[in-house]
Amino acid sequence: MATPVQIRFSTASTVEVLVMALEALWSNRLRTGLTMLGVIIG
Repeated sequence: MATPVQIRFSTASTVEVLVMALEALWSNRLRTGLTMLGVIIG
């Protein structure tokens, strides 16, 4: 079973990964929009 320290560490890592992903999506808005359009249509 995970200790509280390990849980906090994994939560911080998850939040950091989500922030990085959102920054990447925001910086490539055209590519993101076209990909979303392709997924919706396809």
